[in-house]
Amino acid sequence: VSMLNNNVLSRSDFMTAAFPAQYGNAVAGVFDLNLRHGNNEKHEFLGQIGFNGFEIGAEGPFSKNSKASYLVNYRYSTLGVFDALGVDFGTGAAVPEYQDLSFKIDIPTANAGRFSVFGMGGISSIDLLGSAADTTSTDLFGDENEDIRPRYRTGVIGISHKLLLNEKTSQTLTLAASHAWESVTIDSLSQLDRTPVFQNGITNQTNKYSLIYQLNRKFNAKNNLRIGAYLDLYDFEYRDSVLAANGEDFIQLKNSSGTTLLSQAYAQWQHRFSDRLTLNTGINLLHLSLNNSLSIEPRAGLRYQVNQGQFVNLGYGYHSQIQPMPVYFLETNEPGGGIRRGNEELGFTRSQHLVLGYDRTFGADIRMKAEGYFQWLSKVPVDPFASSFSLLNTGADFGLPDNTDLVNEGTGRNYGVELTLEKFFSRNYYFLLTGSLFDSQYRGSDEVWRNTAFNGRYVVNALAGREIPFGNGKKNTLAIDWKLTLAGGRYVTPIDLIASRELGREVRVNDQAYSEQFGDYFRTDI
Repeated sequence: VSMLNNNVLSRSDFMTAAFPAQYGNAVAGVFDLNLRHGNNEKHEFLGQIGFNGFEIGAEGPFSKNSKASYLVNYRYSTLGVFDALGVDFGTGAAVPEYQDLSFKIDIPTANAGRFSVFGMGGISSIDLLGSAADTTSTDLFGDENEDIRPRYRTGVIGISHKLLLNEKTSQTLTLAASHAWESVTIDSLSQLDRTPVFQNGITNQTNKYSLIYQLNRKFNAKNNLRIGAYLDLYDFEYRDSVLAANGEDFIQLKNSSGTTLLSQAYAQWQHRFSDRLTLNTGINLLHLSLNNSLSIEPRAGLRYQVNQGQFVNLGYGYHSQIQPMPVYFLETNEPGGGIRRGNEELGFTRSQHLVLGYDRTFGADIRMKAEGYFQWLSKVPVDPFASSFSLLNTGADFGLPDNTDLVNEGTGRNYGVELTLEKFFSRNYYFLLTGSLFDSQYRGSDEVWRNTAFNGRYVVNALAGREIPFGNGKKNTLAIDWKLTLAGGRYVTPIDLIASRELGREVRVNDQAYSEQFGDYFRTDI
């Protein structure tokens, strides 16, 4: 996001955008090369070698006489290279292969505004081969009875234009196109001789064409208005078939293609009652042409400055969200031979948010923030019969559920408190401590409140670092950084072992959905 939206990035911004902290936990080595030529030109070339990839990037102006600049970054999978060299990291055949490229070009003009061209794209694959698994080990990657071969491809390219219409009015227009493709083949392995039998084939492709417009108007020192619109045209194709129980025929779960338009328009007004009290109000309109779903969403936020360095904020928002697009196109075979899309008429999932926060700064470089929140979810897709299923738990597994004939009758709730203590980088060190205590529950069509799959109850993060200058004139720097994460385990549905043995496949105890919790998660990096 930083890399796509900022006009010009400094070296530190580039490092943050290209190599964010969550991807740099196990850096094996870093190299940094700066080249200068001419009086005003500066081109920087950056590289990193870590467990998440070999990366190289560059940024700088196109010429000393031009204000236009560029930024580009490329990454290739480290484990893929090491696997080719015969180095084993203990994952067996499950070695991720990936590469990606991202870029941005910024072109300011004297009278025609500022243009930005941006893009990113990548491909990836991983083979989870039960046929190559060491079944004497409990540390398996994938299913020992299946060979799974996922393949992914994604990309986006766009152009943005920002124009100052006058000293009080500006507008931004963005045009973009994105592509997402996935293909997964699953072979079931024979229990007798381990020969593979084609079991399941999935191909999903979505192209999205987006137009985004925003107009900002400053009327005076107290009043600002922002209006805008998003138009997203989806062009999709979903294919999914699975081998029937007779071992000969295939059942089609999805076989759809077409287009649909998601439209969004909004207006936001900011009013400053005084130097201390600011009100933000707005309304958002959301429409999906596929089934003519419509949502009108009011939102408001109030911020009060208690004194120098202390703020209190209160906010309310009503939000709607479309369902994962393939869910709409799941198909059901009718007894007479016809095909029906049972989920095509699903409406939006609705959510109401209430937030109360307190923000305080200590001196110039320390900030503390506390926030309490409550979220009420409604119109959640659930089964039409008494069941523990809810689409809120989507994402806990690799794939999407194949439940059809869903209805918007489920609910959910999330509430908790979040604390943040941050020292910005000064005097050669920084730190960031965050903690979250929360509860996340849902209710399916059986009217029973349960934990969601993600209800870990708490998360604690610590991040700290120090730079130590040394050498002649202290021109060299040794940087030491540390990160720690501790989180409650996710919830899972227990397995009915006896029924699973009788049927030869996994059977879950669905009336005890998400009643068992994994152990806590701990990780630290230096």
